[in-house]
Amino acid sequence: MSQLKPDTVMQWYGRLAERLGIATTFHKLRDFSATELIIDRGSSPRSGNAWGFLHVFEKVCCGYYRRMSEMYTPLVSALDLDDFVKVEGFEVSLFWRSNESGWALRFVDGNGESLAEFPWWDHVERDLARWNSSNIPGGTASRPFGDFEQSWFILIWRIGDDVFIAQADSDDEPDFRERWRVSNTDYLAAWNATLFRAQEIVGEG
Repeated sequence: MSQLKPDTVMQWYGRLAERLGIATTFHKLRDFSATELIIDRGSSPRSGNAWGFLHVFEKVCCGYYRRMSEMYTPLVSALDLDDFVKVEGFEVSLFWRSNESGWALRFVDGNGESLAEFPWWDHVERDLARWNSSNIPGGTASRPFGDFEQSWFILIWRIGDDVFIAQADSDDEPDFRERWRVSNTDYLAAWNATLFRAQEIVGEG
């Protein structure tokens, strides 16, 4: 038997999901694939067990992410807001990564320089096409939005008229060397423009 490489596994899983017509990715397998399997097959669950599963899954996940959000609070408290660099011309940019990974997403400034990225979010256009303004990542200093994967960690929260973005290249002991500050108006406008663009991409097939 040959040794499996992570990229090989992700590509295999992506091809499997595409053949089955399921809008999912390898990294969603951990938490979401079972639910997406039920929803994306296009049929309503006929058994009480299926509806019960969705109900319990929602309760467990909402509680999990709420607890995780509260755990991020000390990380935010340890950051000096004066170290966050003001960004002009903020954009949420979609870019093509590969046939296996599809479109990906990054934050850029007015010069097109990358500020932060979601490196493990494959086929982001499929997810964003189903989003609305209520899904835009955000939070407060006491309950920030947070996400992490292998060697990556990001926190996003709002204070007053500013949105703060902190990114680290480690999910173990994050140092959050990338620190940016964006006006809330620019932040929301950039996200809404990208949600519209994602719908266009999906509509184009």
